[in-house]
Amino acid sequence: MKKRYWLLLLLCFALMISIVTNPSDKDEYAEWVGDQIKQEEGPLLGLLGGSLIKMGTTKKDFVLFTLYETKYSNNTDKALLAIGIFNNFIWLKEGE
Repeated sequence: MKKRYWLLLLLCFALMISIVTNPSDKDEYAEWVGDQIKQEEGPLLGLLGGSLIKMGTTKKDFVLFTLYETKYSNNTDKALLAIGIFNNFIWLKEGE
């Protein structure tokens, strides 16, 4: 019985940490994507992409995490999808 309480307490603690550290700012996301582009494509493309990323990005906040979708074409297959959780961003789908 004590194991259940400790497990429940640990789970509640992890959920609270997730809520507090949820990166829900579009500017943080745009900066992160810009840094990713700089690393892969070069600094010029990274500098140009910041404002374009903000304009093409939609975010959905789910309290525990935030989903960011960036469309850079009319084709929905050409979209970037990332999750923001625990103050980090993780690619779920990179554009083709």
